[in-house]
Amino acid sequence: MLTQDQIEKLELYHKGKLSDSDKKEIESSILENPDLKNEAEGLLDLYKGFNSIQLENLETQMNEWEKECIKEVVATDKKETKVLSITSFVFRNRLAAAAVILVLMLPLSYMLFQNLSSSKSDQLFAANADHYKAIQMNTRSGTGDAPDPFQDVKDKGIVSYNEKKYDEALKHLKEYYSKTDEKHKTTEIKLYLALSHLFSGSTKDAITYFSEILAKENSGNYKDAAEWYLALSYLKDMNVQKSREILKKISETENHPYQDKAATLLPEISALK
Repeated sequence: MLTQDQIEKLELYHKGKLSDSDKKEIESSILENPDLKNEAEGLLDLYKGFNSIQLENLETQMNEWEKECIKEVVATDKKETKVLSITSFVFRNRLAAAAVILVLMLPLSYMLFQNLSSSKSDQLFAANADHYKAIQMNTRSGTGDAPDPFQDVKDKGIVSYNEKKYDEALKHLKEYYSKTDEKHKTTEIKLYLALSHLFSGSTKDAITYFSEILAKENSGNYKDAAEWYLALSYLKDMNVQKSREILKKISETENHPYQDKAATLLPEISALK
């Protein structure tokens, strides 16, 4: 399902107000995505139909209808015919007015549905996204190796994360990740970085880091957590299909620490289809 941000970008895309880079991005990320393509194209068609109605000419059209009515009434002296003419006119133009209202209301209804779905998605996310406690381990190199010169920065990041100061945690962990050697960029740090992004609202970045953890062969004890929080990230991002796929996999995995939670959440997101 399209997110609120994607809907807004599609409208700008239709109006030709996106930069070349943004236009290329939306074409590759949405219009070429099989899961979103039909929905996006349907919304673009809706915009086209909406724009085809020239509201500024509505008053002129109403005047034309009034003139037509007068002509029909004056054309005959028969009272019965007058009534039939007026009735015919009212009925015909009432249908036209109804069509205008319908077209005008469709985008509003769509946006309302999106907002309601987004609200429900946020509620489910908040109810299931418990804080993952970080264990501040002594990960300094052994006696035969050079110490990590940025160990203190990492420690500050983990402390901030445990205190649920996610923006502050991001600041330290991003600094650590950008400066330290590759050998110190552990799965543990990547998980806390992903979680900090998620809880601070940077859902896209969180999805990227969680996905990288799952793509790694040796993710250790952090794979299960990354899988669960990736499902929640997709839920928060309104990608219900992706979230459902991961939750189904977790619910069917024996001894998965989040198996019961996934099984409980699955039916709750059915209304977000």
